[in-house]
Amino acid sequence: MAVETLEDLAEKLKISRRTLSRVMQGDANVAEGTRDSVSKSLEKFRYYRNFHASSLAARKVHVIALVFPVQQNTQDEYIYHTQLGVMDASQSSGYHTMIFARSPYRFDECMSWVKSKMVSGVILVAPSLASFETIRDLQKSKVPLAVLHAHYPGIDSFDGDNVQGGYVVTRHLIGQGRRRIAFLHGHPDWINSRDRFLGYSKAMKEAGLEILPEYVRNAFFDMATAEKAAEQLMNLPTPPDAVVSANDLMAVGALKKIKSLGMSIPEDVAVVGYDNTSLGQMPIVEPSLSSVEQPFQKMSFEATKHLIDKIENPRRHKESKSIFFPPRLVVRGSSLKAGQ
Repeated sequence: MAVETLEDLAEKLKISRRTLSRVMQGDANVAEGTRDSVSKSLEKFRYYRNFHASSLAARKVHVIALVFPVQQNTQDEYIYHTQLGVMDASQSSGYHTMIFARSPYRFDECMSWVKSKMVSGVILVAPSLASFETIRDLQKSKVPLAVLHAHYPGIDSFDGDNVQGGYVVTRHLIGQGRRRIAFLHGHPDWINSRDRFLGYSKAMKEAGLEILPEYVRNAFFDMATAEKAAEQLMNLPTPPDAVVSANDLMAVGALKKIKSLGMSIPEDVAVVGYDNTSLGQMPIVEPSLSSVEQPFQKMSFEATKHLIDKIENPRRHKESKSIFFPPRLVVRGSSLKAGQ
């Protein structure tokens, strides 16, 4: 038998509504016997707490907004692992997660979510450089927020060390004897793609290798666009002997096109990706793709835990916090010379 209101349940249990409310709010000062009795009765009478009403009464809501950019390609595994990390951290802290997709990120909308008590804080995933003003304005307006898979000065940011990742994977190619190394950008406005290019540039300069303008192409994280870019690269008078891609999707597109042109991988051209998704390890991708792995789930878990602590204990967080998680190079057949 279900009861509809807190008053109905208190009457069934023969306790005051105030005592029942204190138990449901986790008040440690309530006697253990009373807490146990109420917990059993909640299940028996099938009472479901109205979280919205409780939040209004307590002037607090235990909900985090997780906001992704709207993308044409939604296959990236980082979305799945990001959601897992955020939800695990939220649930372990007694919070829920609401997921949104928005492009661009809008100041008034994020403000309305927090001010209307729909959510207590906001996690913005992979915002572009163009979003910096909006994020800065949200910060100034005291909206509890964290940025994930990007980083901004003065904003709590949790990101992979993409400069190091771009550097390590390019150094790997140089160590394999590659000297004419091209780079496929994701999008010039995307912070992580820019950082991966910075790492690539650093490795090239350290090795005394020239970065030719015609070797740097924008493929916008799209497989078909990457195929076209790879064809243009291979048709140059002096084509590259290696291609660094800012994600695995573009790398697979490049690998596919290069092979269709009659060249061998990695004998003629080495190809590497970024993110180490399952796409690069599928049987249809031959040889399997070398890539750079990022701890997506760990990053999102830590970002969420930090945001919740900032909501619960705002005085502890006077300064912004930025954490860069180290990448891991995973070498496979697409970049490894025979015999190595």
